[in-house]
Formats: sequence, C-alpha cells, structure tokens
Amino acid sequence: MKEILLENVYFEKNGRTILEDINLEIETGEFVFLVGPTGAGKSSLLKLLYFEEYPTKGKLQIMGYNYRKINKKTMLIVRKNLGIVFQDLRLLNDRTAYDNVVLPLEIDRTHSIHDRVHDTLRKLGILHKASNYAQSLSQGERQKVAIARALVRKPRIFIADEPTAHIYKSEKPDIIKMFMELNSQGTTCIIATHDNSIVDMVPYAIRIHIENGRVEYL
Repeated sequence: MKEILLENVYFEKNGRTILEDINLEIETGEFVFLVGPTGAGKSSLLKLLYFEEYPTKGKLQIMGYNYRKINKKTMLIVRKNLGIVFQDLRLLNDRTAYDNVVLPLEIDRTHSIHDRVHDTLRKLGILHKASNYAQSLSQGERQKVAIARALVRKPRIFIADEPTAHIYKSEKPDIIKMFMELNSQGTTCIIATHDNSIVDMVPYAIRIHIENGRVEYL
C-alpha cells in the first residue's frame, strides 16, 4: 500500500523553485533516508509530508488523503498518526521534558500515559531529566526529548529532520536501533540526514538522494 505518493510535485517559495518535478512513492512500513547536501530541499520535502507547506502544483497524497481535498477533520486524523522530529526541535521551553513528551498523548487520556512517557525517556537515557525544564537542557538532551515526543505515540509514520545532529557519535547506534525497532512494528520511517554514518547503520533502508530540488533513488 502506498503510504505516501507525490506525482510531478513542484514547490516554490518567495519566487524561488525549491522542489522540481518530484515523483516519489513510499510504501507502508518502508524505511527511507533522504540524503543530500545542505540546502538541497530535504527539509522542504518533509514539510510537504506533514502539511506544513503545500505543493505549488502536482499531486500529494498521505495515508490515502489528497492534500487538495483535506479538511480540518481529516487533517487531525493525519497528524494524529504522525511522529515528527523537527530540525529546530520546537520544544516548549517553559515546560519540563516530561511535559513536552506527554503532549501528543494527552488526548488519549489512558492510565498508561505516565508509564509510556517514562519508558520512552528511559530508553533515550534521559529519564533523570524528566522534571527539568526544556530550556535548561543541553542541545543533545533537547534533541532526545524531541525524539521521545515523536516516538511515544508509536506513530503510523515517523518523520525526522536531522534527528542525530546533536547526538554524541557513541550514542547514535542506540538511537538508530530505536528507529529500526519502531519500523519493525510497522511504522513507516522517513529520515532526512547528511550523516552517512547513520545511513550505513540501516542496510535495508531505501536511499533517496536530493540535490537542487530533484530526487533520485540510490
């Protein structure tokens, strides 16, 4: 089943063409790396996938929903199924690490929320920082909180933009193993990175190269 479909997609912003004639199919449960130099269009493509930006023209379909026909109700359905690690992290600095991670679960209101948040923070090695405010954390710790927030709901689609940029080299394998475990449970994983070392950790992953706003499969 096609989880994500882009056909002849163009994206322009401020009079500049950022993505050009993108044709891309991602099947349910695939693990995909978007690779390419800084400024190639990786982040812009991810923003299309979680509907922060919209194509100038072309067809974009996520989970069977066409962006041209989506309404508030279906938008909520799509976003509820997404786990996103933003490049700029987007943490709430006046909230604790725990508060940031629990946010996607608050709508569920189940008794297991507390355990799920603690378990996710524990796996990332930052449970001891649960009560610390986000603004007091190191950049690496903040990135782990952002990863935990994206993983805690066990999303249908996991989208991450440079998720290991601030992670110590020695810790990266454990982070990637968490992504692989999530993928083994059926989650479609799409990760943009310029770090070839983490790409090599997932030998079965599909590699898609982006440069000058165009894509090609490697």
